[in-house]
Amino acid sequence: MSIRKYWAPLAGLCLFATVTVAVATVAFVLRAGSLVQAQLVSAAEFKEQTFALTSEVFDRRGEKIGEFAAEQRYYVTVKELPAPVIQAFVSAEDKSFYRHHGINPWSTMRAVWANLKGGGLKQGASTITQQLARLLFLDQSKTLERKIKEALLAVALERRLSKDEILELYLNKIYLGNHSYGVEAAARNYFRKQASQLTIAESAVLAGLAKSPNAYAPHRHPSAASQRQRVVLQRMEEDGFLAPGEAATWAKQPLTVADGPEGYSEAAAAYVVQAVRAEIGRKLEYKQLPHRGLRIYTTIDASLQRAAARHLRESLRVSRRTNRHPDGIEGALVSLEPSSGAILAMQGGADFARSQFDRTTATKRPLGALFLPFYIGLALEHGYTMISRIGDDPLGGHQMLQSSGAPSLYEVLRDGDVVAAAPLYAALGHGSVQDFVRRLGLVFEHQDLTQAYGSGAASPLQVAVAYAAFSNGGRLVVPHLIERIVTANDVTIYQEKSGPSSIQVVNPQAAYIVHEVLHDAIAYGHAAKARGVSASAAGIGAMTQDRHDAWFVGSLPNLVSVLWNGAENGRARLDRDQAQVVGGLAAAWAAYMRAAPKAYLQSAERQMPPDGISYAKRPAAVPKGAPSLPFLSGSEPKQAQRRLF
Repeated sequence: MSIRKYWAPLAGLCLFATVTVAVATVAFVLRAGSLVQAQLVSAAEFKEQTFALTSEVFDRRGEKIGEFAAEQRYYVTVKELPAPVIQAFVSAEDKSFYRHHGINPWSTMRAVWANLKGGGLKQGASTITQQLARLLFLDQSKTLERKIKEALLAVALERRLSKDEILELYLNKIYLGNHSYGVEAAARNYFRKQASQLTIAESAVLAGLAKSPNAYAPHRHPSAASQRQRVVLQRMEEDGFLAPGEAATWAKQPLTVADGPEGYSEAAAAYVVQAVRAEIGRKLEYKQLPHRGLRIYTTIDASLQRAAARHLRESLRVSRRTNRHPDGIEGALVSLEPSSGAILAMQGGADFARSQFDRTTATKRPLGALFLPFYIGLALEHGYTMISRIGDDPLGGHQMLQSSGAPSLYEVLRDGDVVAAAPLYAALGHGSVQDFVRRLGLVFEHQDLTQAYGSGAASPLQVAVAYAAFSNGGRLVVPHLIERIVTANDVTIYQEKSGPSSIQVVNPQAAYIVHEVLHDAIAYGHAAKARGVSASAAGIGAMTQDRHDAWFVGSLPNLVSVLWNGAENGRARLDRDQAQVVGGLAAAWAAYMRAAPKAYLQSAERQMPPDGISYAKRPAAVPKGAPSLPFLSGSEPKQAQRRLF
């Protein structure tokens, strides 16, 4: 009587529970299908939308110089992978992968039985498709509910994607330890090669990591990794991927394993990579750059960049040697191609790990004697010549040349004497000089006559651009660092305009004459420590009166470089001996050029003079040793003669 009393309610409760579970299961199946359908339009689109791909930075010749990465991951297609890589993972993780439809019923039943006997969910038996479903959509919890969801999602994935697409996503998504997300990152981090170059022995090691990346890490646990490798190779032989006896042969193959992950955080190009990130942010307004998987091709010459980092450190070592506060002395070095504006090297400090402040662009320092070529160039446009003396009236000719005790324009530029040249600044007029420097891209905060002594401030990159105009026939270029940006799907999203882009800002004859005299600054003048680099080398050095800043600008026809050392706190000062400080920077530039790729010196032919230039033999007013001087045709002394090249 009591059984009949409770039978109906109990049966109803069981029926309700069964219907509820069935409805929930159907609802989840539909939801799983819609989830896959909504998020997985195609493997190619999913790659860019979901994967956190490493963005790589390359120099102008395709050498990798840096990267941005939230996770170290590089996407590779199945077609790019050698067969042994795919075979190793299939044998190690899911030998029936090509036969099932997302789940393996027999393996699942064995796992369920083992788990029931073990009293918990311990054996997974997940297919590659189930593992992908978990990686894409689920957490790593070990619950029956998660396993059911995993299986349902796996079936939905198999209905939507091909086997190759599933394998491709899996091999790019799986974590293999050592900061490696996907087989390409693992190949680079463990073996310093691309996945397309992996041997069978190396493929088996990586496939063995899928079971436990930490336990079988070859750089930390070589014995365990070797044992796991033999298991994978044996399975490959059993599955017919290897010939009989071949597994044992490959197990004996010696391996070269790197000590740690491939990295670029301490590379010589760290300041470049930081600048690239900022430049992309400005050009493309990307806020999630580490996830984009971009390939960024820059104008940088990696060999020159390494030399720049090394020789900036050497110049700072010399500058700090006699200072009580050496940590307060910092520096920067930037090199520019004057015909195009391409930045070939930029080192914003001695040590990026210590200071990420990029002094090539973010700091502006007083120029001192570097200001001389600017208003001397303006003076040449106004009718002065290099043998005009400071204080001469250009309209009055050269009557005062022999009687005046003032130095000539040639002498002050050759000697880098900004103090002696100050009256010329006053004669030209403050406003005229400011208009001239604006043509060169320079705008100074303080508009007063102290600029006659070089108080106007600029960044090393701005100085390089301004001086490039004197090497480039008076034409101003726009500096650029990035040539091309390509997405993970091989779509070019940015391309620098082809060919040099420049505008005429200085009279070409005036620009040429200034540049020629800067040759003499090295050959006969204050920059003598830079001698021996090339017959075409031109240069100028400077140190400010407060001893806070020292500069050297060295120029070859295809390379303008600016080296700055300076005191960044009030207690630090450069050496009192200006000639020694400027000479030290000139010597550092010369050493930098000798360490640069030979192409920069081999192709460094002397500039050809533009039309309208004549040469005169050395006048008596110019010290002995100087060659004939260039003049604007018609302004030269009577003994003028055209130089033959």
